[in-house]
Amino acid sequence: LFALIRIHGRDRRADQDIATPYAANVRAKRQCWYRRPANRNLPAAVAGRLADHRPDRCRAFYAVRPGTYTSSSGRSRPICRDMSHLKVIKGGLLSTVQDLGRPGSRKFGVNPGGVMDRRSAIIANGLAGNEPSAAVIEMHFPAAEIEFGDQRIFAIGGADLGATLDGVPISNWRCHRALPGCLLRFEGKILGERAYLAVNGGLMADEWLGSRSTNLAAGIGGYNGRPLQIGDVVQLQEPTIYEGTSLGHQIAAHSLVPHYSRFPTLRVIAGPEYSILSSAGRAALSEQTFTLTHASDRM
Repeated sequence: LFALIRIHGRDRRADQDIATPYAANVRAKRQCWYRRPANRNLPAAVAGRLADHRPDRCRAFYAVRPGTYTSSSGRSRPICRDMSHLKVIKGGLLSTVQDLGRPGSRKFGVNPGGVMDRRSAIIANGLAGNEPSAAVIEMHFPAAEIEFGDQRIFAIGGADLGATLDGVPISNWRCHRALPGCLLRFEGKILGERAYLAVNGGLMADEWLGSRSTNLAAGIGGYNGRPLQIGDVVQLQEPTIYEGTSLGHQIAAHSLVPHYSRFPTLRVIAGPEYSILSSAGRAALSEQTFTLTHASDRM
């Protein structure tokens, strides 16, 4: 039957070879002989559908490989290590690199340190796709102005300081995407005292005693042991979230967001020294209002 059927574009002898015991060897010798030369003169209608700069291109056909970012033309470009950074345009009042601190070092006279609002920092890191202990930038108002060196997913937790990305207002407790050159600014304090910037991949900072937190008293950890200043460049680690992933659109559940107040309630647990306090001292601890001053630290 195969010998009587002619397949268009193929030699009749190729069909007859199927019935012979040496068909496989014969076909192997003539492999690819019938392929046509490439037609490089595509019609304009076909070539237009392949052009990535067209406004009607379908994003579903474009994938970003790990270690790349998408340029304005739509093509993926390799990430240059020099581009993976945050540049500080304005340092702000007190902007430092912090993480969850360095517990277990009090026997050496080193306080745990770390972020002041652990819950907010952990939520921001989770939204950005980082581990809970990843380093973040803790900011007070007036806050820092930060320029992104490459495309990154980031999240802001903690105080609402009126964040804007290239002049467009953005909200806390959700993911945002910054393109290379985007400027993150904070226009005004609305609620809370400290905001946390978490960037996907995490910050590359000085580590001391298992933590990247900045210890201002010792002048070590974080970014050279000091607050961020104009012109500082904070290097970033490799990103873990790329364009098209669902993790880049996460929003924190309302039940997870901390409730901020101008008069928060501090809860204490009686420690070994509590019995030493007089009745007047215990009453002062539990009934009076405390004011947090500039002389306070993270001890």
